[in-house]
Amino acid sequence: MTPRLDYLATAPALLGKMLELEEALTSSGLDLMLIELVKMRVSQINGCAFCLDMHAAIMKSGRRHAAGRPAAGLA
Repeated sequence: MTPRLDYLATAPALLGKMLELEEALTSSGLDLMLIELVKMRVSQINGCAFCLDMHAAIMKSGRRHAAGRPAAGLA
């Protein structure tokens, strides 16, 4: 099995851009459940079981995002 890419070591400047994207998503007004579903699909496409598990756990638990809003139906 090929090890996952260490994106922090490969492109540390991208972490800031990823955080900016997350902030834009959470403040966009889009339903947080929809955002998590999209992230789950991207994780499936990328073949990242870690991310898939993480996003599924967020949806199941109803944990709050950076914007402090729970996902719809999970409050």
